[in-house]
Amino acid sequence: MKRFLSLVVALTMVLAPMSAFAATSNSINKVPKVADDHKFKLAEAPILRIEEDNDNEFDGLDSTKLDDDKQVFRLTLENAEWNEDEFESNFSKNSEGYYVLSGGSYTNRNTDTANNAVFLKKIGKKTVEAVVYGDNTDDSSIWFKIPMLVEMKGEGEAKVTVEQRDSLVSSGTYTFAIGAGGDTIATIDDVEEFTDTVTIDDIRIDETSAGAIDGPTNYIKLKLPSDFEWYTTPSTSDIVCTAGLDKANAEDVEKEDDRTLKIKIKDIEDKDSRSTRGTIYIKNLQITAKKDADFGDVEVSISGGDGISDSDLVVAKYCDYDVTVKADGEPKELVAGEWDSDYKDDKFELQTLVIEEKVANAWLGERKTRIEFPSWVKILGVKYENDSEDVGTLKGFPVEDGDLTRGNAKEFLENQKDDNYVEFTAPDKSKTEEGELYLTFYVSVEAGHSGDITAKVTGRSLPDDYEVVLGKAVAPVKVKAEGAEVRTGIKEQEIGDITITETVKEAIKKADLKIVLDDDVYWTDVPKIEVVKGNLDLDVEGAKVDDNILTIPVDSESTKPSTIKLSNIKVDLNRVVAEGDIKVKIQGDAVVENYSDDSKKLDNGYFDEDTAAETVVATVITPADRDTRARAEVKFQIGSKEYQVGDEIRTADVAPYIKDGRTMLSVRFVAEAMGVPSENIVWNGEARTVTIFKGDRIAQLTIGSNILTVNGTKVVMDTVAEIKDGRTMLPIRFIAQALGADISWDGSTRTVTIK
Repeated sequence: MKRFLSLVVALTMVLAPMSAFAATSNSINKVPKVADDHKFKLAEAPILRIEEDNDNEFDGLDSTKLDDDKQVFRLTLENAEWNEDEFESNFSKNSEGYYVLSGGSYTNRNTDTANNAVFLKKIGKKTVEAVVYGDNTDDSSIWFKIPMLVEMKGEGEAKVTVEQRDSLVSSGTYTFAIGAGGDTIATIDDVEEFTDTVTIDDIRIDETSAGAIDGPTNYIKLKLPSDFEWYTTPSTSDIVCTAGLDKANAEDVEKEDDRTLKIKIKDIEDKDSRSTRGTIYIKNLQITAKKDADFGDVEVSISGGDGISDSDLVVAKYCDYDVTVKADGEPKELVAGEWDSDYKDDKFELQTLVIEEKVANAWLGERKTRIEFPSWVKILGVKYENDSEDVGTLKGFPVEDGDLTRGNAKEFLENQKDDNYVEFTAPDKSKTEEGELYLTFYVSVEAGHSGDITAKVTGRSLPDDYEVVLGKAVAPVKVKAEGAEVRTGIKEQEIGDITITETVKEAIKKADLKIVLDDDVYWTDVPKIEVVKGNLDLDVEGAKVDDNILTIPVDSESTKPSTIKLSNIKVDLNRVVAEGDIKVKIQGDAVVENYSDDSKKLDNGYFDEDTAAETVVATVITPADRDTRARAEVKFQIGSKEYQVGDEIRTADVAPYIKDGRTMLSVRFVAEAMGVPSENIVWNGEARTVTIFKGDRIAQLTIGSNILTVNGTKVVMDTVAEIKDGRTMLPIRFIAQALGADISWDGSTRTVTIK
């Protein structure tokens, strides 16, 4: 069968049509911002470069055939159209209608003069067919360059898609220009944040087409929002004209008012004589905030003469002294209860905490910063560096790397381990750049906890209190039980199945797993133990019970989350178990490694919690060690179904009678009349026994037998228990003996009184 399948696969690969493997690296040399109707000329057009990944990728199988290394592919435009006029002006066509882009500017192919070119044929407004040829004689990879001679057709990105077809050219889509409305585009590289005064980055004003800015003179206005003003007036030397405007100069820079600068430009060449787009740089601009300035973006309104497009440009951000506290990625998942002396492992590692100043000196020195985790988390250690950076260095603080307390950061933080917080003090020295701190914590999580592991970053050094989630705690296992109702003082009571499910693989370690019931509830015997899902390996034969503890040795850990099922469970309850829920707890070194009752270990990442998970496994429905309900005088009259409990008249379904000189009464009605709850009177139809629980007394009798057992002691009766009208009947003297009551007989009224 395997040979047949192999043959089918092989034939499928032979017979199925196959596309060529892509073998080139494609790139665009620049992405200019231009007018949304700009027509690129050859001198300024972006270039699409296509290069073999390896030498001779384009080489054919038969070098004697001219077209054996021919590669044909397509170029399709988005938001642009091919400008055939520009092709006509710069290139000739061959007999097949292809424009021939030949020479060293367009290819490094040099072995066959006829094919040392890129061949392009326009087949639609947006599509050209391209042809190039390979070469097997050169020792270097071949490259080809295709100028984007296009006309922009709107605002936004202009893209070219390379369609591989049957060639070895890699497919892909590449942005080569961005169309913008207007004659000029204003940009700034970096938006500075400041609290008082700032020198902003250079403002750059680009023509979207050559000659867009009219001359011979022109001007630019820069206006700030209210409550901000220009701190200084730049000089004419701070205005730099380049490229197509390189002959122009700043004539004057004046402050029209505190918010407005006017820059006069002279010596602008006639636009018809310029073939290259020009750029004006405005440098050394300083802004200051007034008293009532609003925090947020500072936007400069730009306007000017002919060809200077109106625009608004965000140049800075006005901030209060502030600090950013964040996680350097998504919270990491940690399993509660795990511990190892070698804690530098992913299973103890939280996401890196990042503290950054938005502006220099927002984070005050000589004051404490505190990083605190929940009380159920203890710090095992702190990572200071990784493969790429120092992770404990206070960037921006003029101190040696890692110096958090004018000492050694590693020593300082190591001394603060084993608690749920660290504190440190940054040096109080002026800084010219924003400070940054990166810390990665290794922690131990107390068993029984789950949820977010949140770091609270506080202190008088910071402008505010911060909280950031660095991890999520999960329990190693989940436990479920079907539940059952049980009674006190009875052995071998069956309860429902228990399932223990790992939340992640390897959550249950190679150690003892302990399944613990509440005190005074005991395992009758080892139940049936199975791994019903996953590949956890248990030593089932080595499982044992000791009172309320079932211990299961784990031979090997799982590679898939596994589920353990306990079934055929029987338990023994003594008489002191309280009414209500009985819980089962999952404990042991297999699921809780960081538990200890040694106070010294509690200072080393340990906790005094030993339970990984728990649930209700059964419910006690009888009272424990409770004497019967309040006892009242009870009277039965021979031949009457009515009987009296205190002042209350009740009705039985069987009347008392006399047999062989004995007064026969219903066991159930007598017991209930004496305050024994009905649930404490248990009938076993199979064994034909009646068991009565009253306080510390347990009485049991068997139909047809003359033996009455009281707390394990056998009492011989002079008659046998019998059933009449569905009720178990006994002489009153023996019922009274069993329940610890006194009786009296009134022959005149034929009445029995029980006290």
